[in-house]
Amino acid sequence: MAETHKITNEDLKFCPFCGSKKIHIAHRVRSSSAVYWYAASCYGCEASSGEYSSLEELVVAWNGRATNLIPSERADQ
Repeated sequence: MAETHKITNEDLKFCPFCGSKKIHIAHRVRSSSAVYWYAASCYGCEASSGEYSSLEELVVAWNGRATNLIPSERADQ
């Protein structure tokens, strides 16, 4: 069953690699199990997460490795 909560960019932190806020959430169904899987990817640098069985797990994983700094505040910029 698909989850009804819509993830927005407000739910996800910046990309930890390039600092972009343009993050795409993809979902797909595994044909063999009819289970939804979710993944995030950055439009800025194409970094991506693993696949997670719920949107909540995806958000926790993405935000757990993301930085709160905006790109201009990052030390490597």
